[in-house]
Amino acid sequence: LGGVWNCDRVYDELLTESSSGMYEYSDEPIVCERISGKHLSIYLENYARKYNLYQRIQFDSRVRNFIKSEKKLQ
Repeated sequence: LGGVWNCDRVYDELLTESSSGMYEYSDEPIVCERISGKHLSIYLENYARKYNLYQRIQFDSRVRNFIKSEKKLQ
């Protein structure tokens, strides 16, 4: 979880380039202005746990094809 911000990928001293508002979810604010990659990864993992998103994520998968749906999400 976290993609390029995954704890296994980021350097300890790496900081995000943009302010934390660019990375946070509106219902779960990040309390500091600049955030390290490691803390962003922890934030994303905690968010996923809090809202039970891990059970909806299929890790280590490849998308081979997709079809655009005409149905609009609400």
